[in-house]
Parts: sequence; structure tokens; C-alpha cells
Amino acid sequence: MDKMKAENMRHWFLSALILLATPAWAEEPEEELPAGMILHADTPLFGDETEDKWPQAFTSDDGASFGCASRVAFGDWKMQPSDPEEDPLWYRISNYGVFHCWANVAEAASNKELKHARRLLSFFILLDKSGGSELWALQLGALPGSDYLLFSRDGSDGMVDRFTVLQRDCPEENRREGHGLDILMTAYCHIGSREDLRQTAREMAKRKPVGTLVLAGRARR
Repeated sequence: MDKMKAENMRHWFLSALILLATPAWAEEPEEELPAGMILHADTPLFGDETEDKWPQAFTSDDGASFGCASRVAFGDWKMQPSDPEEDPLWYRISNYGVFHCWANVAEAASNKELKHARRLLSFFILLDKSGGSELWALQLGALPGSDYLLFSRDGSDGMVDRFTVLQRDCPEENRREGHGLDILMTAYCHIGSREDLRQTAREMAKRKPVGTLVLAGRARR
């Protein structure tokens, strides 16, 4: 074998080793929601003192019954982007228990994957009412801090089973960004107060929504 053939064989062998060393499960990192930058507070903005926070505990007047009540329906929800080129996302919203009240929220690319998705303890917060419409936030997680999704809906009574998904934007002074990590996103929007989040929701409600979040059915076991 001449020198050129030997060199070509060496390159082929090294390339084969690289391919073999690459895990079969390696995939592109998941992209951020089309709604925009992640909104994050260092500690949860809304605690037990918040009146319009769901689920919440209840006790009957005679003390005979108690548990957790929610204005937002439990089950599997589908987030359908307005852009037909974007793929939908699925959320499973379930009640944690009876003595302690919060929602377990899982997110996945398909309904079937929800069963194995990580669940975050979460609350739905009614932020504002104006002109027959409501602004809501989903407070995801508690430690370290919480992330927020923003919604609007008409102010109709009864169980909530549909939201309009709002954009998420960030003033430059609130932007936080770490060191570069290949193609991974390291930037997020720091939310410092409840009023900051309310004002952000009001501004986002003026823009074109990014999709809808609609109850699709009861959670599958």
C-alpha cells in the first residue's frame, strides 16, 4: 500500500471512530418556545398571600370537607402556535394532592411523551382584569426561582379551558446572559417584581399572540 492510500485509510478510520463515539441518542437541543425570551424571577413573585392563585385550598363552613380547588381545568393541554410552520407543544396539568395545593405541570413535544416529562410545581395567577378580558401568568417552579408564561382570555365565568398565549419580550436592562455555550441559549429576562410582570403582560397583550393553549382532554394514565 503506497503512502497516499495509507493516509486515506487513516482518515477514514479516524472518521469512523468519531461516528462510533457519537451517542445514538444525541440530538439538537430543544429550541425555546416561539413566545420569546424566558421570563425568570430569582424567587417566586406570588406566594400564599395571593388571593387569585390557583389551585388553592378550601374548607367548608362546617369543616366537614376540605381540599384543593382550581379555576383552571386539570388535564392535557395543547399549545398550538399561530405560525403553521411551528410544531405544537403539550402540557399536562394535574393536581398535586389534598393537603397541599399546587399544580404539577409537565411539558413535552407530544401527548405520549407527557407521561415521562419532568413535572414542575406551579400556580396559575390572575394578574389583571380590564375591559372584559383577563391577563394570567403560569408560575413554573419554586427553587431556584420561577419562570413565567403569559396568557390572556375573555373574562367569562366558569372553569378555564382556553388561553391565548402571549409573546415574551424583555427590556435591555433586564436581560441576563451568561458565557457562550456552543449553540445553547444562555440569555433570559429577569423579572424583579409583580408589577414588572403585570406591566410586561399588559404590553404583550397589545401584540399579536403566538398561539392558543386549549384543554384537549383528561390526562392519560
